[in-house]
Amino acid sequence: AASHAATAAPGSIQQKIGYLYASGMDEAAIDKAGFDPIKPQLARIDGLKNRADVVGYIRDSYADGEPVLFRFGGNADFKDSNREIAYAGQGGLGLPTVDYYSKPDYAKIRTAYAAHIAKLLELTGVGTADARQQAKAVLAFETRLAAASLPPVQMRKPENRYHYVSIDDADKVTPDFDWAAFFKAQGADVRDGFSLSQPKFFAEVQKMLHDVPLAQWQAYLRYHAIANAAPYLSTPFQQEDFAFNAQTLNGQKEMKPLWKHVLDSTNDGMGMALGQLYVADHFSPTSKQRAEELVANLGAAFRTRIEQLEWMSDATNQKALQKWATFVPKIGYPDKWRDWSGLTLAPDNYFANVQAANKFNYDYAIAKIGKPVDRTEWGMTPQTVNAYYSSQK
Repeated sequence: AASHAATAAPGSIQQKIGYLYASGMDEAAIDKAGFDPIKPQLARIDGLKNRADVVGYIRDSYADGEPVLFRFGGNADFKDSNREIAYAGQGGLGLPTVDYYSKPDYAKIRTAYAAHIAKLLELTGVGTADARQQAKAVLAFETRLAAASLPPVQMRKPENRYHYVSIDDADKVTPDFDWAAFFKAQGADVRDGFSLSQPKFFAEVQKMLHDVPLAQWQAYLRYHAIANAAPYLSTPFQQEDFAFNAQTLNGQKEMKPLWKHVLDSTNDGMGMALGQLYVADHFSPTSKQRAEELVANLGAAFRTRIEQLEWMSDATNQKALQKWATFVPKIGYPDKWRDWSGLTLAPDNYFANVQAANKFNYDYAIAKIGKPVDRTEWGMTPQTVNAYYSSQK
């Protein structure tokens, strides 16, 4: 309904959601644009001259809300859950896990991945032979990253996901990657330190800045720039993105209808705003109150059970009650809605709208670093049929 609400107030979330959804449904405009939206980004990659340029590109890409090479964001400190700190961790892989790059079981997937990389490059005008050569270079690059990365089972261990260091100590691991400059570009309030969560990975990145040829870095950055944009570019890009990421990797037989695809993008970009409109129609304050009372009763019953457990020692019982007291039930929708006034969207530019939403959400998340953890904030949207528990918060 928002996409047809011509009377929506300027700057309202109804208008912004309408712009985002309607621009995504405009197949003709998206197809006409082709890959024009990413030509400036590809031109910058083509113009990289040295490792300092590569580092600058990664820094600026992040600042634009587009992660590349590693993962970065904020979360509660593992050792002080009252404060939000920055985390930098392993990433940069186009395949699901590190096993895909080395185990024989995934040989066919690796072959298909190389063909996928080459196809996306070809769609931007790269010649067939050159595209295949670049695809090999990208796969070799990611294989090296994977060899320095921990597999999922190891990543479940808290000690492998938290390694708090000072900025100076982080710079010793990656002398060519200035962390203070990176944080400044992101607007991240990192003072005494952050979690360089997998130091081995970043030590390998440092080596790669020195011994990987510039052309191979460019091939890697070029492919990921195209791959990240592909779902929002013209039909051939969307089809190739589906063919590998959905069909080959996950067995999905056919593409979602356009409206579902664009709804996913709208939920990704403005999910909490969409939830605000959703609950206004489908979940009244009275319903929320009844659900909260029900959950409060369950919580009280659970406390009583803990207090009456005969097999638990007094000390353990007190710890259990302390943990019980930290639960913050979140039912239906948040008590305070997020402010979307800083997000500017257009009625007729899907890619630009997705980019703007990505940057807006990234800046919103990064602004939390250095501040107390807000336990009232929601980690999923009201329209998501699910539940979660955050041990870290």
